[in-house]
Amino acid sequence: MADITQDLKQTILLQQDVALTLKSDSFALSKIEDLPTHRSRALDSCFRATIGIFAANRNPQDSEVFDTFSGMAPRVLSTIPYLDVLWAEVAHDHLTIDYVHRTGNSNGYKLKVLKLALGGTDPETAEIWVQKLLDHSYGSAKRQKRIKVLVNPFSGPGKGLKKYQGVVEPIFKAARCAVEMVETQHQGHAGEMMRNLDITAWDAVVCCSGDGLPHEVFNGLAKRPDAKHALASLAVVQLPCGSGNGMCCSILGTSNLSLATLYAVKGHLQSLDLVSVTQGQTRMLSFLSQNCGMIAECDLATEQLRFLGRYRFIVGFLQRLILQPRYPCDIALCVDATPSQESCMEKACPDDESNDIDFSQSPHQGLPPLRFGTISQPVPAGWEVFQHESLSIIYGGKLPYMDAGSKMFPRARIDDGHVDVVRVEADIPRTKKLRVFARIGDGSYVKNLEVDYRKVVAYRFVPRGKDGYISIDGEKIPFEAFQVEVHNGLGLTLRRPENAVADLP
Repeated sequence: MADITQDLKQTILLQQDVALTLKSDSFALSKIEDLPTHRSRALDSCFRATIGIFAANRNPQDSEVFDTFSGMAPRVLSTIPYLDVLWAEVAHDHLTIDYVHRTGNSNGYKLKVLKLALGGTDPETAEIWVQKLLDHSYGSAKRQKRIKVLVNPFSGPGKGLKKYQGVVEPIFKAARCAVEMVETQHQGHAGEMMRNLDITAWDAVVCCSGDGLPHEVFNGLAKRPDAKHALASLAVVQLPCGSGNGMCCSILGTSNLSLATLYAVKGHLQSLDLVSVTQGQTRMLSFLSQNCGMIAECDLATEQLRFLGRYRFIVGFLQRLILQPRYPCDIALCVDATPSQESCMEKACPDDESNDIDFSQSPHQGLPPLRFGTISQPVPAGWEVFQHESLSIIYGGKLPYMDAGSKMFPRARIDDGHVDVVRVEADIPRTKKLRVFARIGDGSYVKNLEVDYRKVVAYRFVPRGKDGYISIDGEKIPFEAFQVEVHNGLGLTLRRPENAVADLP
């Protein structure tokens, strides 16, 4: 009986005997129909008994609610999850609800609009119901987000703009987001825009691209005088419009564009670890991965196959499986930083040398200071040093997925203060290596003894040869020594809503 009374109090009756009822995780659209006389009397008795039980705390409107439904019963036409509700409003004697409907095909969702005449319901009552609906639908997430959209028209197979206009833009519009879209014109354009962006004017920068555009955005923000504040204030989001969509897969939990857009609209602020990569006198930020060896070749050496989308990585892997490339190198790992290690490194990096780095090191204005110095200095005390004569893969990652089919770092967490590092030797039979990497999809490949998997706070890679590939977040850098250290919670992003379920393993 309590449930009946609760439903009555959460229900509004609109024109043409249509009722809308707020439930625990959805709202119901019902048609109110007359009951046969004997059923009407039984239902009336139930309602009267229910309202009588709660008479002491009864709202004066209860009797009006009872009179409205006396002799009638609701027939539920559909239920719409709160997660799928984008917006609702009362205007011109109508109640309008914009929502998405799961289609069951690869497109994921289709936009729909429910527009109902108020009928005898006064606008004030309808507005109260609408606000309750929006409270259920968004929770603590900000509504009507202010979004700066960056579209890379050349992402993946070159359909970035078409995907934005066909899928992303309509959802943002239905959610009443304030949007400004810019197409990037050349490599580095996104970073240039971030250096001068008014960060107070936007809640998020949304990249319709692969992982390259977020890399530019983070590094553009890092070059600002207020880098630390900017990185912690402006959420950076990636929507899957490229070949590799590791950021979206890892944080929003899907590679479906319409679903990812919905999650961004409903997203909650989430701190994000970023890492500094120093090479020579250059310091850059990485949010996704640092990759050297066989897998880096699969990416960087297959640029001419971009028309294949994510399948170019598979083609590249099979080629390298046959060639078995080897990378002699030295690697140093810092599993955990102790106060003594950090203080020693701060002393080892005098002001005149730290100023050679491209970014400010003031903790109040620019990026945080480097706790372990740079690649130009000796390996810090306490680090584990490994000498490899024939390494095949050295791969560091901050996020679990590199793309929808590659859960490369299954133990990675976006804000755990660690970088996950994978090492694989070249001297493994091809058939065994193939079996190992056939299990990358769900991350179970790390259970193989041939895979060394560590969580570290910093590491260093020093190649002995002169030829090879190194990529940072999928972007090529010189084949030279580099050093990595993590900055816990330096960045900001949007995570999927609590009631949203990831569709990746």
